[in-house]
Amino acid sequence: MLDYCPYCKSRLGADHRCPYQSDERHPVSERPTSLRVLPRAPRGRRLLGAGLEYVTYEVGLAAIAFISFMTVGVGDAAVALPLLILIAIRDSRSGLFSIEKRFAHLRVVKAGSGQPIRDLDGLKRNFYYLIPPLVALLPFLPLDYLVVSIFQALLILDILMILFRQDGRRLGDLLAGTQVVPASQEPNG
Repeated sequence: MLDYCPYCKSRLGADHRCPYQSDERHPVSERPTSLRVLPRAPRGRRLLGAGLEYVTYEVGLAAIAFISFMTVGVGDAAVALPLLILIAIRDSRSGLFSIEKRFAHLRVVKAGSGQPIRDLDGLKRNFYYLIPPLVALLPFLPLDYLVVSIFQALLILDILMILFRQDGRRLGDLLAGTQVVPASQEPNG
């Protein structure tokens, strides 16, 4: 028995039916999606929520750098593991674990179709944020402050993309084929 709709990949309801589509409108994959324009997440809410999330990451990365310096690389993993887990799962279940999405009432959907994303899409969306904390864990390498700088450069790039792209998509959205929309936006169908 499938837990997910084979067409739109959304979790099936208690009645084992796709909650977003009625029988006569399935399969989703046969409907054209290229003409669909999704509502852009409000910039202010998105930047405020992203700011809270990114400050959390910066504090975590700075803690890794400090602990690495003080313990010569021995205690980094205790701080890095929770940070890596938060980054990795933050967009699982369309942003359920994201500080930004929860605070700003946003969700992540497939660009063009508006359907919920798969957990793998959420990981693809954020994988480049996992690289700096992993590099910071390498023992005996004086790269900690360089890693923090790279992480900050990625954050600045994403913020600029959110601000200046018409659809508000950041680098991770382009890589994973996703878009952030207001949580009240119902899936298109």
